[in-house]
Amino acid sequence: GVKKLDDPDRLQRRYEEWLDTSEFYKELNLPKPKCSYIYFETEQAMLEYFLKNIVAKCPVMAGWNSLGFDWFYIQNRIKFYYPNLSFNMCSIDWTMKGKQMSNFKGEKIRLNMPNHTLVLDMMDVIGSFDMAVMPIKENLSLNYIATESIGMSKIQYDGDLQQLYNNDYATYVFYNMIDSVLVQLIDKRFKTLTILYTQSLICRNDISTAFSKIKITESMFFNHFYEAGIKIVPSERFTGERGTLLGAYVRQPTAGRHRMVTCNDFASLYPSVIVSCNLSIENYMGSLADGTFTEADLVKYRLNPNYFVSVGGCVYKNDKDYSFKIIQRGLKSLRGETKYLSKELDATVMSDLDHALERRPITFRTYTDACIGAMRELGYEVTNSDELKNILDLHEFKRKLQNEITFMVCKEQAIKLIMNSMYGGSSHVAFEWFNINLANDITGEGRNLIHIMEQHIPEFLQKNWPTMTELHEKLGIKLKPLHDYNYNYEETFTKNLGIMAQPVAGDTDSIYFCYEGLLNTIEGIEKMSITEKARIIERLNTGFLNQHNKQVMIDYYRDRHVRNVDTDMIHEFELETIAYSEIRLDVKKRYSQMLIWKDGKYFDEDHLKQKTKGLEMIKASYPAPARKILAGLVKTLLMSEDPNLIHILNQEMQKGRQSWLTSDVEAISPAISVNGYTKYVVSDDDPLKGVEVTKGCPFAVRGLAYYNWLRQTKGLLGDPLFGGKMKYYIVKSNQPKKKTDPDTIFTFQPSALPKWSEEYAPCDYEALFAKCVLDPFNRILSAIGEKQLHANGYIEASLLDF
Repeated sequence: GVKKLDDPDRLQRRYEEWLDTSEFYKELNLPKPKCSYIYFETEQAMLEYFLKNIVAKCPVMAGWNSLGFDWFYIQNRIKFYYPNLSFNMCSIDWTMKGKQMSNFKGEKIRLNMPNHTLVLDMMDVIGSFDMAVMPIKENLSLNYIATESIGMSKIQYDGDLQQLYNNDYATYVFYNMIDSVLVQLIDKRFKTLTILYTQSLICRNDISTAFSKIKITESMFFNHFYEAGIKIVPSERFTGERGTLLGAYVRQPTAGRHRMVTCNDFASLYPSVIVSCNLSIENYMGSLADGTFTEADLVKYRLNPNYFVSVGGCVYKNDKDYSFKIIQRGLKSLRGETKYLSKELDATVMSDLDHALERRPITFRTYTDACIGAMRELGYEVTNSDELKNILDLHEFKRKLQNEITFMVCKEQAIKLIMNSMYGGSSHVAFEWFNINLANDITGEGRNLIHIMEQHIPEFLQKNWPTMTELHEKLGIKLKPLHDYNYNYEETFTKNLGIMAQPVAGDTDSIYFCYEGLLNTIEGIEKMSITEKARIIERLNTGFLNQHNKQVMIDYYRDRHVRNVDTDMIHEFELETIAYSEIRLDVKKRYSQMLIWKDGKYFDEDHLKQKTKGLEMIKASYPAPARKILAGLVKTLLMSEDPNLIHILNQEMQKGRQSWLTSDVEAISPAISVNGYTKYVVSDDDPLKGVEVTKGCPFAVRGLAYYNWLRQTKGLLGDPLFGGKMKYYIVKSNQPKKKTDPDTIFTFQPSALPKWSEEYAPCDYEALFAKCVLDPFNRILSAIGEKQLHANGYIEASLLDF
């Protein structure tokens, strides 16, 4: 910085104190890093040091929303104010490359980027590549991502950053330092960059290309051909019309509440299609659509085992395994080995190690050759659990082992990304061997399989479940007499009644089946617990349906001449989750579930795992009391089996409302960031005209103008406010508003609600409750066909209720 700190050592102390409050940081078991503050007499000296000694010498530099803001700012700062400085000094050899991107306003900007230093925006990395840690992100602000993922937030301050810089420079420096630490901790939590690094390692190409599906795909093909001794001569890039890419099939959801819903999932659907059907770039012969073949030709090719005809009407040679299949099969095998070993090390060696560190008894076991080999790579000769006591520094061993397990997990995810990226890359016109028909065949075969299983499982169980007595014995169940439930196959599917396993939704590679119909055929089901019901479904799938589904697909592909069908048909359609209950909207990929089983693990009935996708009913910006009430209502909606559910929800809502009405105003006021005050506010000091704003003014800005208007026109205490982190509430009024009246929103600074607000801008508790609790929850109730709640406790009834 260009200001001196009065007490530089205090920065380190504040830093360490802050780290000590982070449970996530403690779990990392890392030594505490040091920090220092470097003072410069001029901004030019500071910029020169930063570019030459930081950027040029670090292999990877990342920030948050940093490319379109920080990096662009530094670039222009040097260009317009320090022309004697060369921006190229940020590259170790003074060579640069251009990058075009859109900033937060949507404007196209051009950035100069150093060669040999990878300058990244972690906001883009997490937003684009993370699908595991936080699949659903309400927004990409640093504070939101950090709070939700590592339980830490940015440093809070009053006013805006410029005011903080002027009034409390030490906290300004600390604020920026913690922002940097949050980015690093987020990287430790998500491991997205590590996965991308590993991806680059596997593809054997430059790290900067790991972000491009096309380059990943081409690298894997070129590596394969090189190792096979095949020389590649680059062709002219594709210049024709791309054509239409066939989209994935997503089943329209059946809106409502559903009980005992499974998610059955295809493992790596598109890579498995490539392997099973032997689809590749060099064995494609032509299609019905492009006029290469006639329908009569396709009939002949379908009968010849040396050819494969896709559901899209394309013909492929099938006399040997081709490149795409060989690459994907190798990746799948490598992924399986890595995934298995990481889980085995975690479940055995790491578990024993934790017992040893906590001085608990360790049950003797001999480790597998794979585990022994992995530990040998770390420099430890350990063959069984007893030999752990021979290690001098168990803490160091644990750190190394944890790093190795983390690397394996990242490698497994990297392989998964490469496998899926190769499909995406092959469908792009910039791909060296672009073929829209090949891309559509991969998608088309996947869609075809989804439809087959979507139809087969309900039909099979409907026709056979009542007579599968041997399976019933294995499951330890007995069915009710046939007349107690609807077993007529035709009538069941015509009227959609009593379906044993009814599809209620479907995603790209998965189908959700509701098993209420099947469970209702079992004697004593009414007295069974949630877990007992789930065990029946789990054992039905893992002990029978998983293998049955595979055999159905083998038989199907045998008729289509898949090579070595018993080994090369690698599709698996298996149980992934069981939800005790779910609410599903009639919009694709919007639901909330209470999971009882996932990937072999049961959750305690009193602590079921909630999974929500696509719903922003409980927003992070809502005040804590609203989030608490909404969370309770959603749990009741998912868990209650009472036929008078709406009345139970009403009682719970009323209880929450009473608590709300007696809460502190600031506690129930939502948080919001306010900016653009001077852009939107025309006047905030005229006692007669009131607040004047331009068209499109955000409500929170108008609310802040109302605060300033009251303060100035009524002569009230308080500093003028123009933006930053704020809170707001709805103002109560007993009379109709006039055009000259200020807005109905009052915006104020957190922890600084003026005492005069109660007299001049009283809070409308009821309106705020409706906005933060009732309206969000009623949108869900309406979407699933339930009655809506009202603040006064009134519930609509129909003649059918009497």
